[in-house]
Amino acid sequence: MAGPVAITCSAQSANSTDTVRFRTDGGKPVLERPRPG
Repeated sequence: MAGPVAITCSAQSANSTDTVRFRTDGGKPVLERPRPG
């Protein structure tokens, strides 16, 4: 379930200015986005 959901979310986020990428490590979807430091 988390698989297809993460893909759909990533597609929508891709359109956004913030780059949101879903990385599946150990079978767990992790939301990763760059923060201005």
